[in-house]
Amino acid sequence: MDVFFEFEPAKALCGVALEQITPSTVGKLLQEPDEIEPNENNNFGEASFTYHFNSLGLTLFFNIQNLLCIAISNPSFKLFGEEVFKLSEEGLIALFTNNGFKDHDIDKDWGEKQLVFSEAGVTVFFDNQKVSEVFIDV
Repeated sequence: MDVFFEFEPAKALCGVALEQITPSTVGKLLQEPDEIEPNENNNFGEASFTYHFNSLGLTLFFNIQNLLCIAISNPSFKLFGEEVFKLSEEGLIALFTNNGFKDHDIDKDWGEKQLVFSEAGVTVFFDNQKVSEVFIDV
């Protein structure tokens, strides 16, 4: 399965609208997760779960029925039709700028460099100047 994210016509993961991705439908829409991890110590005050898809390099974070965040470590992941793990920091900035997201910040929380596109809800993590993971807020 190709792992890609779209903003238009609606926010979607692998062609599935984000509002259709719930814990009860995820197996039918994507595939069965390799692991479901309950998060007992969470900041949400409600049950939350993490669904790990190891073979896809994909993790979905749920708060009850709501998808909160997507984490991707799949090197073939595409955003705006481009394989983001092959792009440099400058290439990522150009990609987001060309797609209407001009503002970005650079952060170094947790000792990792992060390129944050707040308006898009996307954070790109770097390890040794290479993309290591992409987080998408829902």
